[in-house]
Amino acid sequence: MTLEVDPVDLLLASQTLTDLGSEYGSAISQISSVASLGDVFENGTVSGPWSTVVNTIWGYLADSQDNLNDTGRTLVRYVNAMCDEDSANADEVAQSIADYNDALDATEDGQNDDLADPLPEADPDNPDQVVPEPEYDDAERPEGD
Repeated sequence: MTLEVDPVDLLLASQTLTDLGSEYGSAISQISSVASLGDVFENGTVSGPWSTVVNTIWGYLADSQDNLNDTGRTLVRYVNAMCDEDSANADEVAQSIADYNDALDATEDGQNDDLADPLPEADPDNPDQVVPEPEYDDAERPEGD
């Protein structure tokens, strides 16, 4: 069976999505630090309309982070499902990943800087998870959510 999609493309998309999820996590940290400011406001606490704005933005960022991470994980699960369906796919995926990573290693410094990082090595002998799923924590949420 020939794969109908390029697993490397799916895995690179997954990697991009989870990297972007991490960027949303950084934004959440910055927003949460704004929410914890004290003496900047007359009453010494963040409350009222400003608190609502911060929590709304924080919630959007947290939802986006979780959705990006879940989508990235889903793409990896799809590749693993293709491998589970046909064991020949597992070997093809492992070889495609190895070829991609070898091509990255073969470039000189400064070349292909626009390419993503190396992909996690595949294990065609592991039928449950040929390609390891990305690990991440759920987004931090404002208190009370």
